[in-house]
Amino acid sequence: PVGTASWGHPETLNKSVARQPVEKLHAIGEDETVHLCWLDARNEKTRFSLSRPQAENYEVVYCNRKDSDTKWNKDIILSKGLRWSYAPSMSVEGTNLVVAWAGANGTADRNEYGPSDIYYVTSKDGGKTWNKPIKITDGFKSGITSGRPQVALHKGVIHLFYIQGTLNYQKVSTGMVKLNQPPWPILYQQRPFPK
Repeated sequence: PVGTASWGHPETLNKSVARQPVEKLHAIGEDETVHLCWLDARNEKTRFSLSRPQAENYEVVYCNRKDSDTKWNKDIILSKGLRWSYAPSMSVEGTNLVVAWAGANGTADRNEYGPSDIYYVTSKDGGKTWNKPIKITDGFKSGITSGRPQVALHKGVIHLFYIQGTLNYQKVSTGMVKLNQPPWPILYQQRPFPK
């Protein structure tokens, strides 16, 4: 502790964060604002399954708070229109924000390592308004998984890193498969932040 400063009391921001331990909260401070995004399970579906009753159809959610605010602003679902969302990443530069994640549409049960594409949204006004999700990759229909994106906004350019590949199951015997997975490459793309 510095001097006599101490932590404030805990404040509940959300009660429906995704339960997967590998999914993290992403918080970034820029100027006088703290930005936060996470995977949310508030609209998660359930299904009849003894091993996986939760469908894991998460959504990417964002909220922020300025230093002068007395409370956090209302959160916004960024991944509207997508059934499955995974592994969000966020970057901020001034009032420009970008959030990228892996996601997919479709009705079949799935998890993060099934076929997916990378999506992103941007905000030019410090997180007040956002464009609709835009798809960057196009491998879902071909069985390709694009996942674990990391995004960096630097000098007006969006830099995107992600892994991409296909699951390689090897048939061992009738009804049994073994995952024989080689490493996946890290891919990189960039584009100017939209004007």
